[in-house]
Amino acid sequence: MVIKKNVKVKQPRITKTQLDRIKTWCKREEVTGRYSPFLTAMGSSTSGTSHTGYNESGDFNHEMLSQNEKHLCRILRFMPNVCSIKFQYPLLPITETMRIAKKANIVHPAYQKITKANGKRLHAAVMTTDALIEL
Repeated sequence: MVIKKNVKVKQPRITKTQLDRIKTWCKREEVTGRYSPFLTAMGSSTSGTSHTGYNESGDFNHEMLSQNEKHLCRILRFMPNVCSIKFQYPLLPITETMRIAKKANIVHPAYQKITKANGKRLHAAVMTTDALIEL
């Protein structure tokens, strides 16, 4: 792959649909007072192996998008100093992750949406952590 210096990469758009999805997730967190994963194993378009796992607290299921996340969860569940494990925790605000991508001159993660009016377009996707571990 050839990397061209001084070429600015084009960033995807932050759409109203994505902002509404973020708003809905934040509102659910505020109303319930409980965490819920931003991405789910069934709702993600991963090509690998995904898992939904039992969580002892009962508030939410662990949503693991790879075998390595599943193995990490198994190990962490037996560590006495781990209070909470949260998979697929969103890195918000999306404008901040877009700013970082722009500054680093890398394309922000996105998904392609095809519409009749606009054809194919890249839409900015919310980035998530693999695991947020509270000790």
